[in-house]
Formats: sequence, C-alpha cells, structure tokens
Amino acid sequence: MKPKLLSRDPLPDRSFSLNHHHFPHFLKVWHYHPELELVYVVQGHGMRFIGDSIEPFNPGTLLLLGSNLPHMWQSEDDYFLQDSGKVSEALVLHINPSLVTGIRKVVPEYGRLEKLATEAQLGLKFGTRTSLTVATMLRHMLTIADEFDRATLLLDVLARLNGDKDKEKIASQGFVNSFGSEDRERLSRVYDYVLQNFQQQELSVTRVASLVAMNKTAFCRYFKQKTSKTFTEYLNQVRIGFACKRLLDEDQTVLSVSYECGYNNVSHFNRQFRKMKGQSPTDYLHSLKV
Repeated sequence: MKPKLLSRDPLPDRSFSLNHHHFPHFLKVWHYHPELELVYVVQGHGMRFIGDSIEPFNPGTLLLLGSNLPHMWQSEDDYFLQDSGKVSEALVLHINPSLVTGIRKVVPEYGRLEKLATEAQLGLKFGTRTSLTVATMLRHMLTIADEFDRATLLLDVLARLNGDKDKEKIASQGFVNSFGSEDRERLSRVYDYVLQNFQQQELSVTRVASLVAMNKTAFCRYFKQKTSKTFTEYLNQVRIGFACKRLLDEDQTVLSVSYECGYNNVSHFNRQFRKMKGQSPTDYLHSLKV
C-alpha cells in the first residue's frame, strides 16, 4: 500500500484553508501532502495511522501533522455499515509550509513557530486543555469572513500549539529521518506492508526483506541502522498500538486480542505489552476505568 500524494493546497491566493468535515466515516486512504495538517476530531472513533505509529482516536483528539508525513484515519467497522447512523466529524486546517518555515524572515517575533513545524514532522498530539481551546478558536475562525482577521487568528492558534507543554510526538524519530531521504521508497514499502499484514501470526521477515531486494540478515542490519530499532521491535510497536484499541471493546478478552494482533501465545503478548506500556493488559484496562 504505497502512500498517495494528495492535493491539499489552499486556494492560490491564500496560505491556509479550514474545513468542517461531516461524513459517515473518515477517508480510509494512506496518503501524504506537503501542507501541514491540524485535525480536531469532533465525533468518531477508530484507529489513526501516522508514520510508523498506530493508535486509537476519539472525540477530542487534536493532532498536527508535518509536511509529507504519511497518515490515515480509519473509522471503526460499524461506521461503514449501511444506515449505521454513525457520524464522523472533524475540523481540519491545512497550512502552506512556507507560511511557518519562512516566517522568521518576515516576522522575527514568530520565529519560534519554525520549531513547531520541525517537531510536527514527527506528528504532534496535544493535551486536553490545549485541544479544547484550539477547537473553540477553529470554530470561531469558521465564522470570520475577513481574511486578515482569520490569518491573525491562525497565528494565535499556532502560538497556542507551540506553547503546549503536554504535547507528545507520535511517529518515531527513525521513521521521519528515513522518510524523504534516499531510503524513502525502500522503507515506505516496509512500513506499508507491515500496516497491512501485522495481524498475521507468521509475518515473514524473509518476505519483508524480499520487498526491498535484500536477504533476511542484510535487511535486519539495514533496518536497525536506519531506524535505531530492530524490525521485531517495530512490529511489536504496531501490534501493541492496535491492541490498546481492541482492549477497549467490551466483547474482547485479552486472549482474543492477542491472537487478533498477530501473537500466537498470550504469555508473549503479555510480556510485549508490559514492555511497551509498563503494565499488563489487564492493568491497562483497569487504569482506563478509574
């Protein structure tokens, strides 16, 4: 599944665009674009794929995605049923990267926003307080007709994002360092294949290596060198991210989730979960219910 380049370019005479999307489900397309993307989820549940990260999304989620960072929003299966009555709603802001990366030359006082754009290459998730505040600002922006006033509010939004001390990086540093370099095409094939096949219990490293014309040994050495993690560590990261979402479903047990995520041994699943999350799957569930 090669990521598609999509056009998100604002109107020719504008540096950004803001849209209020209201659909039965989110667009299930693995894609990227040069524009920065700020997304606030108003309604909807599912999994979000960003770089090499896979995590649940829920109402209240606020993310900033950097230029050319591959991503996909996948609604839960019941959102695709006919007459489901489900709604997926989001506020989506696309920003021409030159507005942020070149702002220091025009307005030095806003130079710190260049750091925000750099951090967004990993994808950024914001804290609850900032998310609610920015959502209110975006809703207000939709009501403003004057373009100058809208642009002024945009700078306020970016300043608010930059000042959030609770923001967290999403994709791993290894993914971003490799994507966009001479290794981009090679590693993107690996990431795409894993995101499509991580639920297979016998996912073959030899098969993955063949996708990039390498033998198993050479591939494992190459992957560790480029991403600072072993292929197995990356695969477990994706699987455990998916497991966190599935554990929230009321009809799922730890055993069933372990098999669904590609593990054929629940003890191994428990060990990997504890290694990634610092607690067992059962304790993770209890912590969410407190």
